[in-house]
Amino acid sequence: MNFEPTAAQALVLEQVDNICLQHCTAEQERQREVSPTFPKMLLEALGRAGLLTLWVNPTEKAGFMNACLVQEKLASFSATAASLLFVNNAATSIMKKGGLHADCQNIFNEAASGQSSFSFAMTEANAGSDVSGLTTSAVSNENDYIINGVKSYATGSWDADYILVVARTKEEGPAKSGSSIILVPGDAKGLSKRKLPKPAGNAHATCELTFENVTVPKTHLIGEENAGWRLLYFGGLVERLLVAAVSVGLTQRALTEITQYLNQREQFGQPISRFQAIQHCLADFATELEAMRWLTRHAAWRADEDQNSSLYINMAKLHCSETGQRLITEAMRLSGGRGYFLDDKFNQLWREASLPLFAGGTSEVQRNGIARGLGL
Repeated sequence: MNFEPTAAQALVLEQVDNICLQHCTAEQERQREVSPTFPKMLLEALGRAGLLTLWVNPTEKAGFMNACLVQEKLASFSATAASLLFVNNAATSIMKKGGLHADCQNIFNEAASGQSSFSFAMTEANAGSDVSGLTTSAVSNENDYIINGVKSYATGSWDADYILVVARTKEEGPAKSGSSIILVPGDAKGLSKRKLPKPAGNAHATCELTFENVTVPKTHLIGEENAGWRLLYFGGLVERLLVAAVSVGLTQRALTEITQYLNQREQFGQPISRFQAIQHCLADFATELEAMRWLTRHAAWRADEDQNSSLYINMAKLHCSETGQRLITEAMRLSGGRGYFLDDKFNQLWREASLPLFAGGTSEVQRNGIARGLGL
């Protein structure tokens, strides 16, 4: 099998290059760190290019492999852009897969075009890895749902036009058979937001959300009532795969940047890259990066072919998040003392590389999934 991009995929990646060269320059990325502002123009550009429905529409851009390739490319320019792509793609995929009331079709169209921004709120203080601990409730009356509860770590929610909220719509029994996904306007009455400062990526802000008698019409239900769990499983699968791809993209950028730096920086009368010890470090770096890339693409291929992909996605997420963070730490170390300071590009990459260790589930959660896949 050949996991190199096809001619059609290469054209899509060229689109991504062009978008990033316009919206993700080094100076723009620096400004997003210094003064975090939601990159609406970047989101709209991704929408115009058709990149916000990467795995929901039957087009040449659809599919897990294409999403994986685009996410890898974006992350090599900007972790913020990769976060925007993932969160908004997650919204369109869940809406499309679950189905929407006719009154909400325009909401999907706004999501697909990048005219509206979205967020996803599932995690709670006592419901992280164990999603069955959800307590946020959505009580129905004749026409509406009334939502109460607190959500944590909802990325993109500060600026979101809509938030996909996971809530219990059946009080009794396990959460798996009593949870639903409901579209809540970002400015809904009774919804309050508190920003949670992060080491990096604050332009796509993450928040704690408090719902106090937030009322939304029943037409904002995604799919069927009490049937949200299958959509959550699908969303989790996609998240883990794309987090692996983000690790690959960030690590590729680190290799490119550190190679350029070591070729230019001279010590003891020659470029640092001429020392054999440094060359061996970079040789190992490149080899491990290639293994990350192909493990991720193999998992994406299996997902597109529907071939027991969950096991391989867990493997890719585990290996890429841990290996990527280790390699980027090595790149920061090779850059010398400059890498210790917050305004240095290697320090920023190091901070960004920490998120994949948690997003989509910790390494321990991935190992549990791999063990189940092995029949243990």
